[in-house]
Amino acid sequence: MNGIGNILPAEGYIAKLSGDLPQSYVVSLSHLYQPLIGPYAVALYQTLLGEFDIRKEPQTHHTLMNYTNLPLDEIYNARLRLEAIGLLQTYETEMEEQKVYIYELQQPFTPREFFHDDMLSQLLYHHIGEKVYRMLKNHYCQEENHESLKQVTASFRDVFKTHQSFKKEEPIQAVKEHKTGTVVEDIDFTWIEQMLSAKMIPARNVLTGANKRLILQMMDLYDLAEYEIEKSLL
Repeated sequence: MNGIGNILPAEGYIAKLSGDLPQSYVVSLSHLYQPLIGPYAVALYQTLLGEFDIRKEPQTHHTLMNYTNLPLDEIYNARLRLEAIGLLQTYETEMEEQKVYIYELQQPFTPREFFHDDMLSQLLYHHIGEKVYRMLKNHYCQEENHESLKQVTASFRDVFKTHQSFKKEEPIQAVKEHKTGTVVEDIDFTWIEQMLSAKMIPARNVLTGANKRLILQMMDLYDLAEYEIEKSLL
């Protein structure tokens, strides 16, 4: 695309970051995204990321031209590639009678997430060829087979029986350390769904997997009845 005239050197921009970057984001950018969007787009992403760390006030696009050593049309085309691949969202506003673009950087997929995205993985396959693609996928998507192993992990209910055995310090720390290992056991949440619907509250948004787990844990820890859960949840 021809980017000349779409943005001007004097127009401003502010870099922002949505969420936290995964530890593997450098590898994802260089080995997975770069074959699809090119080095200029990756350089622009990394430059904007640096701007997010050191500046909060608007800068002109002339600054980006100096940082990247690229003409403005190349910067614009790199921006479009970042937007198209899902690494950037762009907003336009006015500040002190000056047009300012807000460049909100999005988190790159981790390598495992990237290969589980059908579109991106197929694009990468066609860009780098089967041999390199298989090498990268085998390296980053190794699955550990636990089928032959005996599962001996303690469940939440095994450790925290009722509110009577709940201690104030050690169990609280244990819940924080092992929260990702707790599993929501079979329980009928229909009564909660009906209660929320009666209150015009979207049950789907409330009864997420994490919230169901929390409800079950609190019921066990404090031996709560259904009406007590309903009151606390509301």
